[in-house]
Amino acid sequence: MNRAANVNAFRVAVILLAALLLVGCTSRKARLRAKYAPRPQPTVQLSFVTLYQSDFVLRERLGGTGALSSYLQSIVAHANAYLSTLPSVEPQPAELVVSLRPGSPAEFSCQFGSVGIGEDKQAELLSSLREIPPPEVQGGPVSAVLHLKIWSAPRSDQLLRAPDLMPDRDADSLELAPPNEP
Repeated sequence: MNRAANVNAFRVAVILLAALLLVGCTSRKARLRAKYAPRPQPTVQLSFVTLYQSDFVLRERLGGTGALSSYLQSIVAHANAYLSTLPSVEPQPAELVVSLRPGSPAEFSCQFGSVGIGEDKQAELLSSLREIPPPEVQGGPVSAVLHLKIWSAPRSDQLLRAPDLMPDRDADSLELAPPNEP
C-alpha cells in the first residue's frame, strides 16, 4: 500500500509539473506572439509636410515650431480617427492644406487621389478638423500641406494639388493662387 501511494503521488506530481510547464510555456508563447505580431496600419499616414514659410518666419509668427508640429500631428490623428470609421476604398494619396491667420479660425482644403471619399464625407472631415484648436498665430499667416497616404497607399512624390488648393508662397496673405509651372 505504501508503494501504491508513492506511485500515485509520483503520477500526480508528474501531471502537475507537466500542466505547469504546458501552461507556462503556452502563456509565454502567447505573450511573445502578441509582442511581435504585426501592428495594424493606421488608415491615415503622414508622408511629408510642405511648409510655406521659413523656420525664421514660423518662429516669429508662432513663437517656435513645436506648436505647429503638435497641431499638425493632431490633424493627422483626427483624420485617421474619422477616416477609419468609413468603409475602406482604394489606397490613395491625399493632400490637406492647412491655413492659419491671426485672429481667424483655421482653413482647410483637401484633395484626394483617384477615388476620393465623396463630397459629403470630405465636407464632414474638414468641418471636424476645424474643431481642433489651432496654435496662436501673430504677424501674418502660416500654411502647410500635409501629404498623406490613405488606406496603406504607397508613398507618392507626385503632387495632387489642384490650382485652387495651393497657397502663394510669396504672399503675406492666404489668397490661394495657382502653383508655379515647372
